[in-house]
Amino acid sequence: MFQLKRTTKNIDIYASGRQVSNGWVSITIDKSGIIVYISKDKTRAYWIGRTEGQSAKLAIKFDDNQHKITINKSNRIVFHNANDYSKLKGKTIYYKHMKEGENGVVFS
Repeated sequence: MFQLKRTTKNIDIYASGRQVSNGWVSITIDKSGIIVYISKDKTRAYWIGRTEGQSAKLAIKFDDNQHKITINKSNRIVFHNANDYSKLKGKTIYYKHMKEGENGVVFS
């Protein structure tokens, strides 16, 4: 299991086009799926994408040039540290949720 937790000191969070000033993100990846939890200024949101069983609609798109991921088109996370971004993408490939050379994963 891989877990990455970062605050707005290490990342920029954009929810529905607005930048979150005080929040954090936790992303957990294992062989059964991906869990994304975003704590925003006064609210929170989370998605559980699973390969089997009940799953939330979760789509993650990776942008290698900007070290950014987009979650379900309306939430963006920009990593200040390229290593964090690379680890996240690498673990997504390692746990076989995305193939090498692809830039997105979709759970339905």
